[in-house]
Amino acid sequence: LNRFDEAEAQLKRGIDYLDRIKDRSTRDKTEAEVLTHAGEVAARAGNMARALQCYEQAEALIAREEGEGLQMIEVLRGRAEAWAGWGQSEKAHSDLMRAIEFIEKYRANVDTSDQRIKFLAASHGVFDQLISLDLNTLGRPIEAFEMSERFRGRALLEEISRERIRSEGRPIAASTDGTAGALRPPASVSPLKLSEVQSGLPANLTLLAYTVTDKKT
Repeated sequence: LNRFDEAEAQLKRGIDYLDRIKDRSTRDKTEAEVLTHAGEVAARAGNMARALQCYEQAEALIAREEGEGLQMIEVLRGRAEAWAGWGQSEKAHSDLMRAIEFIEKYRANVDTSDQRIKFLAASHGVFDQLISLDLNTLGRPIEAFEMSERFRGRALLEEISRERIRSEGRPIAASTDGTAGALRPPASVSPLKLSEVQSGLPANLTLLAYTVTDKKT
């Protein structure tokens, strides 16, 4: 809504509230979340220096806490969006690729429905941004296609895994190491490369592939 003064006032109240939090871990997580939102506001207001400062501080705080992959994904996604808005496409691409690394690591630790909803929203946003960046800015249609297939393939494998567990009457629970091992897709399964898909199609067949992102198809 471009109401930046009001947003800044809300963020300042959030920062002031941090002094009331005594537990260091909780304070770090909360401060990182506030800084991430502050980075988004600064980027939309056109203050790139402020946005980058907020994201860097948030990243440093999250790095001190193990298992906070979802927050790191949000920081990298937000900073990538800021980079892209300022024409720094390669830096945006680098942050999005790092976010995907965290997505792959974090997916095994999603063990509640609330976490799953947040994780799916975050990962969908990252892949959407990367596909759009590859296709519309960097001119990398092959990578865009393969990223699209990678995301859809992972989502399908996880859904098949969940349905199999439900059909067997087993609860979707974490494994002995604290991860949701039952939901982890088989590590050996990976989507086909574009060249592999093309080589498997009949010569007289044209296959149209498209992806729907939050901005365009």
